[in-house]
Amino acid sequence: SVMPEDALVGAWRKSAHKLWVMRLRRTSTLVELLQVLADFVGAINEDWLFQCKFPDGVVEEIIASFASMPHTSSALALWLVKLDVIISPYLDRVHPQKKQGIGMS
Repeated sequence: SVMPEDALVGAWRKSAHKLWVMRLRRTSTLVELLQVLADFVGAINEDWLFQCKFPDGVVEEIIASFASMPHTSSALALWLVKLDVIISPYLDRVHPQKKQGIGMS
């Protein structure tokens, strides 16, 4: 029997997510945190972001603004807020149940 492609993709996503979580948990300095986030930003799948139908230039702005920001905790905090403002409307459209408080078990 052949494993369904969705099962393999789902397992890969969980594994990749766990890897990022482990790397973030191991950081103890701002420099280490910035390196993990730089790796994450570098790994962003731009094709996927474009499929999310963000306004023109938003994807490039996310990536470019991270690369050019000062390496300070306040700059990182502002970048994360900016990222959240950009991505949260998309997530609200994709997962409306979570916004309404209906959890998925």
